[in-house]
Amino acid sequence: MWIYLSAALLIMGAFSIVYGIRFFRKERNAGGIRLTMLWLGLSSGIWQIGYGLLGLEDNFIVCGYIRRVALIGVIAYPIIETNLALSRANIKKVTQRVILIGLTLFAVVNWILFSDPTVDRFSRVGNWTAFSALQCPQRTFHNCFVITVFSCALIAWIRWFRQVKYKREKTLMYGILFANLAIMLAAFPDTFLVSILSYSLPTSGFGAGLSYVLWYVACEKYNTFSISSRTLGKYAQKVLNEGIVIFDEDRKVVELNDYAEKELGFAKGDRFGTHLVLDKTQEQIYNILKRDHVYRFKGKIDGRSETYMANLRVALDNYNEPYGLMMSLTDITKEEELVYEAESSNRAKSNFLANMSHEIRTPMNAICGMAEFILRDSEDEEAKKNAKMILKASNSLLYIINDILDFSKIESGKMEIIDDRYMMGSLVNDVLMIIMIRLEGRHVSLNLDIDPEIPGELIGDNVRIKQVLINLLSNAVKFTKDGSITLKMNYEKLSADKCRVLFSVIDTGIGIREADLERIFDSFTQVDTKRNRSVEGTGLGLTISKRLAQAMGGDLYAKSEFGKGSEFSFDVVNRVENWAGMGPIEDNYSALRTESFRAGFRAPDAKILLVDDNDLNLKVAEGLLNAYGISPISVSSGIASVRCFERLKPFDIIFMDHMMPEMDGVEAAGRIRSMEGGRDAVIIALTANATGNAERKFKDAGFDGFLPKPVDPVKLEDTLRCFLRPELIETMT
Repeated sequence: MWIYLSAALLIMGAFSIVYGIRFFRKERNAGGIRLTMLWLGLSSGIWQIGYGLLGLEDNFIVCGYIRRVALIGVIAYPIIETNLALSRANIKKVTQRVILIGLTLFAVVNWILFSDPTVDRFSRVGNWTAFSALQCPQRTFHNCFVITVFSCALIAWIRWFRQVKYKREKTLMYGILFANLAIMLAAFPDTFLVSILSYSLPTSGFGAGLSYVLWYVACEKYNTFSISSRTLGKYAQKVLNEGIVIFDEDRKVVELNDYAEKELGFAKGDRFGTHLVLDKTQEQIYNILKRDHVYRFKGKIDGRSETYMANLRVALDNYNEPYGLMMSLTDITKEEELVYEAESSNRAKSNFLANMSHEIRTPMNAICGMAEFILRDSEDEEAKKNAKMILKASNSLLYIINDILDFSKIESGKMEIIDDRYMMGSLVNDVLMIIMIRLEGRHVSLNLDIDPEIPGELIGDNVRIKQVLINLLSNAVKFTKDGSITLKMNYEKLSADKCRVLFSVIDTGIGIREADLERIFDSFTQVDTKRNRSVEGTGLGLTISKRLAQAMGGDLYAKSEFGKGSEFSFDVVNRVENWAGMGPIEDNYSALRTESFRAGFRAPDAKILLVDDNDLNLKVAEGLLNAYGISPISVSSGIASVRCFERLKPFDIIFMDHMMPEMDGVEAAGRIRSMEGGRDAVIIALTANATGNAERKFKDAGFDGFLPKPVDPVKLEDTLRCFLRPELIETMT
């Protein structure tokens, strides 16, 4: 019978060691518990195997050595438990080290003393070796050690228990508590009662085995809830709401998760493409996978209305050859619906902006045109003064409209940077002309500090550069009551065909507080509104300017001193067409136009056709052309323009409104082009629709030019000079 007890101890000890190593190798993400289970398994195994061998050995001297080895496991087991409890009890690292060092020294001394052969007396009971205890100081020391170690472990366990939040960790702790109770109860006979018994059974060895079983069960259950390499994959496959399908080298399904099987209808043995509607042939997809290793496409499952995103990845062997496919299927039906709604919303917004531009610009054209007539024809100074105010207010409203339209395009990602060849000197002159008009009547000087060596011919978006520069200079005009505004320009050569052009606008205006400098680039924001409430604007100008500068390879910066002035700088990267310098801009500075516009020539014999569905717009255009002695023929629809051309052709220029009912300008221009003589007709788009790349759009539609509303008299004159035959133009004396 006793031999069976030893055999049981040997088997339990072997299992403890094996399962300790197994847990350590299997649960690589279990942290400190992983090491604890390894050392507990080893110490428990040594403990049990030692006592099992002790019972089988009949040489008492050898029994003494076996007992010494077994005591290593006996003493190490509680130290390992205590270490885990201390590490989880939120005790300072220094305190943990002190306690562990003290207990380890206590354990070493205990092993030296308690492993003395005189502590226990061995005797044979039949064919089995038993032992009985002798009363001695070493045994008393050992009992104190056991009580001390388990007391430290219990105190740390209680502290740990108080801090635990999750049920899974409390379940683990209950398991540890029961494991300790089991070992203490089992160890009581051969530790404390051994001195009053004639001989003792190795009950503590059985307790160690039972304790480790309880430890293992508790840690296994705990690790089921924790993020471990073994459990996470299985758990993810069960809970993920997407299909996961694995194909072998023959493209047959060998593994799949619950969602793919139950929700999508896949089954083991199915071939690739059985249920999924592919966007390419299987061979095409497989060739792409062999080349790129990954492939994504949108597809449908047979019999289902949902749209799925299929992600395919090829599995490669050591020879970089495919031996299987992995596919995930994600339901993107809602996302597709949201994308469709967003695209519909963007289209609606674009249509709204186009319509708004047309509807607002159309009456603004009339207002600006009538104001120009008053300035040109009236002799009443009061009327001319009022007309100037009307023109100024109209232009302010147009700037606001343009800001909102530009911001909408930037937000939707539709703001285009269109590179084209331009002359830097011409760009600067255009900007200065506008700013000089805005400075009229102010006690503010405009100073120029422009490097004449800046390349004269560049390739970039001069329209957007003008927009940013005019915005910065206009802001300087708004916020500078007296003093000066300085435009500084220089450049930096980046490569053989690229340069960075730097612009700075410095004013002596009211300045900006340091705390507000961070907010000036926010959308719809004007800082210090209490002081600046009379200043017109949307608060979008700087936001748009900064984004435009960034889109052109640069950025926009600001520095300011409150009450003394501000400096706004931006830079753009352009390609260089010709490195020859632009020359001194001051030569043309004094010749900039500051007075009301006057026609530069007459063309009374020019035959002009005006097409616009708005009678007021026709009247404005007629008035502008009358200044050149031209009496245009006016019609109010696209259909009428086609009929008029058919009867009265040829015309020198046709100004065609874009948006008209029944037949719009594009269709009318197309009809005219298809008629006899229409191919050579000069047709200019006259429109209030200024969204997008209008000029390119109209030229692609068959127009010869583009003239936006409100009609700028200067641009109108340039158009007439460009397209009228030279013999029709009479120079004014």
